[in-house]
Amino acid sequence: MKTRIYLNGDLIPEDEAKISIFDIGFMYGAVFYESLRTFKHKLYRLEDHLERLDRTLRYVGLESLISKAEMAEVLERTIEANIGLFEDDNDCWICGQVTPGQGFPQPLMKGKRGRPTVTAYVSPMPYDEYAAFYEEGKPAIISRIPNVPNQVVDPRGKTRYRLHYFMAKLETTVRDPEAFSLLMDTQGYITEGTGANVFFVSKGRLYTPTTRNILEGISRRTVIELAGELGIDVVEKD
Repeated sequence: MKTRIYLNGDLIPEDEAKISIFDIGFMYGAVFYESLRTFKHKLYRLEDHLERLDRTLRYVGLESLISKAEMAEVLERTIEANIGLFEDDNDCWICGQVTPGQGFPQPLMKGKRGRPTVTAYVSPMPYDEYAAFYEEGKPAIISRIPNVPNQVVDPRGKTRYRLHYFMAKLETTVRDPEAFSLLMDTQGYITEGTGANVFFVSKGRLYTPTTRNILEGISRRTVIELAGELGIDVVEKD
C-alpha cells in the first residue's frame, strides 16, 4: 500500500517525503502530535484530539505553530487522499504532527526561526497483530525503565519524546517477545504502557492511574464514559 503523506501543504507519495535533518523535531524531539483512528472512514472524536494538541502547544509555549482549524484541515485532507486505498469495512490510523521547523545546525547558537513543519500520514489498523489477544490475553511486563517524572515534562502533553518507551520495549521484548510494557513513575506507581493507558479489573470495578503522571488518552476517556453508561464503577488512583 503506497499512501500519500501531507507535508507542509502538499500531499506526496510516502517514499518521497523528506524533511531537513536540522528540523527542531529531529534535533530536540520537539514533535507535538495526535494520533486517532477512523470508524466507517470517519475520524473519531476529532475535536477532543484537536483540543489536546492545542493544550500541548500552549504548555510548551508554541501555541502559534498551528491552530485547531488548520490541523483539522490537514487531517481531513490526508484522510480524503488515502481512504480510497482501504476497503469499505476497514479503517485506518492517522497521525498529525507539528514541529517548530528547521533550526540552526549548531544547537548552542541562535538561528533564524523557520516555519513549522506539519505532517500527517495514515496506516492500516494492525488487526492481524492484535486479534488473537482478545481471546488469549496478552502478557504484560513491568519495565525497569521508569516513566519521565511529571516535574520534568508534563505527560498530559503528547510529544514524540519517547526514548524511555523505546528502551522499555527493547527490555520487554528480550524477556517476552509477545509482552506489553508497563512503566512506573519514580515513586513506584504504574503509569501507562508504551502507547496506551491502562485499566485493571477487580471485583467488578475498573481501576486506572490518575492523570497526575500519565497522558490522558482519548480512548481512556471513552472507556470511562462507556463504563458510566453501563453502571460500572471506575476508580482513578495511584
